[in-house]
Amino acid sequence: MTCTQMIVKILTRLNLAASNPFFTSAQLLALLNDGYKNFCARTLALKKFVLIDIVADQTEYDLPDDHYKVLWLGYDDEAIAVVSADDLDYQDENWIGRSGMPYAFVEELAGLTQIKLHLTPGTSSTALSDDTTAQTSFESWVDNLLLYHAYEPADMVAGSTPSLETSYQWALIYYVLWKAFDQEGEFKDSLQAEFYKARYESYVKKKSEFFSPVEIGSGSEPDPAGEILDWNQEEIEYELKDIEFLTIADDGRLSFGDHDDNGTWKMARSGNDLTFEKRESGAYVEKGALEP
Repeated sequence: MTCTQMIVKILTRLNLAASNPFFTSAQLLALLNDGYKNFCARTLALKKFVLIDIVADQTEYDLPDDHYKVLWLGYDDEAIAVVSADDLDYQDENWIGRSGMPYAFVEELAGLTQIKLHLTPGTSSTALSDDTTAQTSFESWVDNLLLYHAYEPADMVAGSTPSLETSYQWALIYYVLWKAFDQEGEFKDSLQAEFYKARYESYVKKKSEFFSPVEIGSGSEPDPAGEILDWNQEEIEYELKDIEFLTIADDGRLSFGDHDDNGTWKMARSGNDLTFEKRESGAYVEKGALEP
């Protein structure tokens, strides 16, 4: 749905005409954008890859302006882990600025605006310029930082469509109805506000349960590259761990495990979706996907 179509549905449920003394289209659009950002911040619904240039001997790097949360970070074909500043301080109080191949990063020192690498590369990467647009291939990724993160949506304008499945677009409608009935004044209706708030929160819960980071393990069972767990199961926490190999193929796929061997998992971009594929009998077979 476009936001214009969503506003029509909102006015119908408010039992108001387009021209009314309570809410203008601009006010309803502003509430839709508030709901859009609230929903994406709480569910991490929007995710993308971005490339960040490495500068020799530079420890701190700005995160994109639309950044919500780091989901994965890699450097020079290797995943690097998030660690706490306390742990690094305990190991080495002068860790900031130590030279070497990065194996960890700290996000907490500057809130959501920066990361600090540990260790710090002594050479600059090939200049690609910080790119906050979604990436579709990584042929040029050598010694740059590759960031996979949840991000904040841009404000919608009249006629635009939120980057959510249609079912979750209804969450934004319910958000606006909640806020509309909750405003002080002649139109206030606490019962209606609570009803639509509950509807909105149910969509937040559903979307949050659907997406969790995916665990890709290693070991002898069921195969050397491990397996992907079903992220639709409830009450299971997932994390990336024990990844023995992470390679970037020319087709832009991220490969977990020995490249092209049976049992290898690959993550690929298909439109706005991220698909997970497993190599079986010489071909990759899609096993699941993450949708924005």
